[in-house]
Amino acid sequence: MLLWYSNIMITKKTWSTKSNDWVEVDIDPKIKLTAHPDGDKMIIDINKISPNPANEHFYSNEEIEESAKELAYGVEGDGLNELCMHHRLKAGTIVNHEAIKICPMTGKIWSGHTRYRAAIMVGAKYVYVVFADEIYSDDIPERKNLDKLHSYNLYKRPEQTIKQQTNKAKKLVEIICNDLNNSKEEEGKLNKLNMAVPDFWSIPHYWNKYFKKEMMKLQESFLNKKLKNASYIRNIIKLSFSPNCHAIVSRIDDGELALNAAMKDLRGSVKKPYITNPNTFDFGKFFDNNKEEFIDVYKDYFSQAYNWQFNKHIIKTRNGDIINVETDKKHTREKPKKTAILSDETMSITSIVYNELGLNATTAGGMATNSADVQFPDITAEERKINHDYPLVEIEVKNATIKNDDAIFYGGPDMKKHKKYYMIKVFNDDHTKCFSFQTFIDGPAIVKTGQGKDSCTMNLKDIVSHHKNDIRMIYGSKDENDKFTFENILTIH
Repeated sequence: MLLWYSNIMITKKTWSTKSNDWVEVDIDPKIKLTAHPDGDKMIIDINKISPNPANEHFYSNEEIEESAKELAYGVEGDGLNELCMHHRLKAGTIVNHEAIKICPMTGKIWSGHTRYRAAIMVGAKYVYVVFADEIYSDDIPERKNLDKLHSYNLYKRPEQTIKQQTNKAKKLVEIICNDLNNSKEEEGKLNKLNMAVPDFWSIPHYWNKYFKKEMMKLQESFLNKKLKNASYIRNIIKLSFSPNCHAIVSRIDDGELALNAAMKDLRGSVKKPYITNPNTFDFGKFFDNNKEEFIDVYKDYFSQAYNWQFNKHIIKTRNGDIINVETDKKHTREKPKKTAILSDETMSITSIVYNELGLNATTAGGMATNSADVQFPDITAEERKINHDYPLVEIEVKNATIKNDDAIFYGGPDMKKHKKYYMIKVFNDDHTKCFSFQTFIDGPAIVKTGQGKDSCTMNLKDIVSHHKNDIRMIYGSKDENDKFTFENILTIH
């Protein structure tokens, strides 16, 4: 005979929209439990409880169904194993070993969705239950709801297969993206790039800024979590958003393909062709409109830079500002090397000049890069509103010494695919004179592959020949026969 259990006042946590947090309250549970005559566990009519709607964000119905079948009928699927629910039901005992945790007011499940589904499968009328610490309500924010579900499932339901891991990771990323797009603090951050979800292949800062902390929580639910470092979790996310995820995951879980091999293939398949913006910002036109001022200021500041051994890397600007390009984050040069006066200082001066002329420019020297570029983040952001695959808007800085009436500029493999604006400076043997100009360079047309597979070169003569009508001189001059006249650098205004 079943004895109805009468509840007393208990303390539980309810969600407060006012404080935006869980708060403790004393309640008289609406869900009445029953004491089972064969033990001290509490049971309930299975029809009195129901799944937490948010659980489907972590676990698909298909996944729950697969796991529930094994729990209901055993690994062999015949229902003969003494531990499976079908056998326990036939023996007249309550089918679940571990109690299902439910809300004491609504009967919503906080932990035990697979046990609940398996019990339904075998036709159980009663299940063991205990009250969870939280009261379920529809006004609990989705993320907070999922955090609780996740905490209850730690070590209870480890994701053993890559399929389970990718399903859970993808759901969580989509929820995080939705929260970011709807939050006031991060309003429009993802929409500015026209993305439903971040491109984890080409925009790694999204992982670092928004997702790393959340995704690392997945380690606690994946098996062998000590081996599941940030790189592993990131690969699972990349895999979950790949177009052919289902086929790849099936092969991995079937033992036909290793995860590392799959990721290597994916990295090759997602490489995008270099996309140019035919309507990108016209630096040539900007230079023409500001020619006299640009040249005057540039020569002043570069002359100062040439004498840095006397003024400790200080640039004195026209408006009285003092910029130390060794320490300034926006205009910093790259780490000093033998060609410092050739490349790194040129980068800093170019950035400072463009800022003074009204364009927000910053150097690449403070970033993890070997390129001496001047970047224009505001212009880039505007262009990527049209197409988030448009390249970074920047000016590439290249410097060399003249030899045999020619100069060679070196770069990486990207130089061959770039079509963008360059700041070119060529020095005489003792670096006291130079000629300098800006021009748009068509990399695919004039850049040659170097001796190493990761190096490329371009010659001064090729640049002038191919772009002779697009040369904007800063130092020196060029005659009709494309001969350059060097100009003395030591002329501080």
